[in-house]
Amino acid sequence: MYKEFDEFLDQQHTKYGLPTIDFEQRKEEWLTALNALYAKIQAILQPYLADQRVYFLQSNSYITEKLLGRYPAPQATIVFGGVENSQVTLDPIGTFIIKGRGRVDMIGPTGKTVKFVLVKKNDVVRNFKIETISPDKEGETEWVWKMASPPPDLSYLEFTESNFLEALMFVMDR
Repeated sequence: MYKEFDEFLDQQHTKYGLPTIDFEQRKEEWLTALNALYAKIQAILQPYLADQRVYFLQSNSYITEKLLGRYPAPQATIVFGGVENSQVTLDPIGTFIIKGRGRVDMIGPTGKTVKFVLVKKNDVVRNFKIETISPDKEGETEWVWKMASPPPDLSYLEFTESNFLEALMFVMDR
């Protein structure tokens, strides 16, 4: 071992208190949240799925993240009436994002995109900063899916049925 490097690491640990991250657990939590997002979307679309005006298809894609490497993650496609150019892709981006635990991009046929972010339930955006309006107790952080508006005017929208359907029509260029 290189003694100076060991000392450097010890100094960094002392200075910043580097936390230990269970990368496998983080990935599993992300994949669980991703499946929960898709389940919520399917519940919203249920009446349209039942009468086959909309189809919800899932497949595996691969994500590569610096800290997790390459791994499979579910990707979803919403198809309207079976028409090929009338589809929306739900593309998982990854779990390591600033102030959050994951992001999924909903991409329409013309490239319009809405971003879903997994953030703390009480997080809001104020003056270009993400703030927690009422801090969670240690170890009790609740992560929820919200929709993020595009920069520069970043804000979070609650993930509700009406907001989702509005976002779906937006990416479909309607």
